Amino acid sequence: MSFHDMVRKDLDKVFFNLEEFAELHVINGFEMPCVIDRDENTDATVRSVMGVYASALELRVRASDLKRLPKEGEPLSLDGQTYFVAEASSEMGLYVIVLQAHRS
Repeated sequence: MSFHDMVRKDLDKVFFNLEEFAELHVINGFEMPCVIDRDENTDATVRSVMGVYASALELRVRASDLKRLPKEGEPLSLDGQTYFVAEASSEMGLYVIVLQAHRS
């Protein structure tokens, strides 16, 4: 078994296990297990000069569940809230997506 095979196995059995780390969320209308990082570093609310607030969070989801890596600037619906993709990368079958929402 290769290292990549072991990582994929761990992703399914541990990281995306609903009894361990993952929770079910609705992304673009489809329910799937994912991990959302809302710690103080990524979910800080920042006020801009023009009175617009931006909040960010980091979403991790299996590439096989989301099907394609979203592009920067693209809207993405997470549990009925619209966010915009600030960054997106693919790492060994896992998508790591930084989302931003703006509101005044």
